[in-house]
Amino acid sequence: DPFSAEMLFSELCSLERAGLTADIAEGVLKGLAVSDGKEITYVKADVTDISDGVKRAAEAGTGLAFCDLKDQLEFLPLKKDNKVFDIIIAAYLLNPLKSDYPYEVTAAEFAGASLPSAEEIVKGKITKSTILTDEQREKTACYKAHAACLSAESMRSALEEQGMLKLFEEIEMPLVFTLHDIEKEGIEINKDELASYGRELAV
Repeated sequence: DPFSAEMLFSELCSLERAGLTADIAEGVLKGLAVSDGKEITYVKADVTDISDGVKRAAEAGTGLAFCDLKDQLEFLPLKKDNKVFDIIIAAYLLNPLKSDYPYEVTAAEFAGASLPSAEEIVKGKITKSTILTDEQREKTACYKAHAACLSAESMRSALEEQGMLKLFEEIEMPLVFTLHDIEKEGIEINKDELASYGRELAV
């Protein structure tokens, strides 16, 4: 209900860190999963202004951890200077040889947590054509938010130990916003110059 959602976002503003996942289906924001590391809450988009709640938390200085932030930025009013952390990007920097970075594997490695995978939730393999039920989608969002919240701090420490924290904070995370803007707005190119450069590379 709206009152409970408002209480949640007010509490979110007072936290040091929280995990968030925007639940998106067919280009529509359906809800938001929120984890404080102990409890997970799912808020439906039709009962509250999720965008405003996330904006307030970001402006309050709450560290917001995500699992694949770029795909959620369309619905979340976040800025480059907000305290955001993407566990997928951190996992890549810490082990770039892996082909994928499932949230449950990251949570197990960096938080010692045992979370069900998306495949376990849907009871089958997930492909691009897989259509999740509302319940499956909401559960997956919740566990992604929980994995992000649980893993972020230890991943940050690991990045610092390996001398990659500055790279993560000053290059990789700002790049998430830049790539999102490029995908949304596109980029202007000079076709003749691009073709000429292509010929140079072919030599």
